[in-house]
Amino acid sequence: MAHRMQSSVPELTDLSDELESTFELYGEDARKPGTYAYDGLMARRPAEKGTRFIQLFHRGWDQHGNLPGLTYGETDGFSYNVTKDPVSVHDFHATILHLLGVNHEKLTYKFQGRHFRHHGCARAYPE
Repeated sequence: MAHRMQSSVPELTDLSDELESTFELYGEDARKPGTYAYDGLMARRPAEKGTRFIQLFHRGWDQHGNLPGLTYGETDGFSYNVTKDPVSVHDFHATILHLLGVNHEKLTYKFQGRHFRHHGCARAYPE
């Protein structure tokens, strides 16, 4: 299986047979390696071949954050490992629920006669 995956890479990365209409959908930047349009086009190609999971990394793509100008914590160059001001998964989920307008302490489900929180049992503080 690994051999099939590796041998399919040249075909997947060759854009010479891509339709002009596809480039028009992605914009002119789709021809320039390193742009978000190019990365999106390259991620689409394995999806067309049946790849189930594709992860797309593009540095600097999502800059809107939840408050203008606010950055909390830092990650490594790949945005994979937290390098400064880590938060627990529970706090992270509680913050997302809070930003969506959901009271995380009241969002529960009943299982075996007990109410559980969707983001875990630990008390989380979204603010």
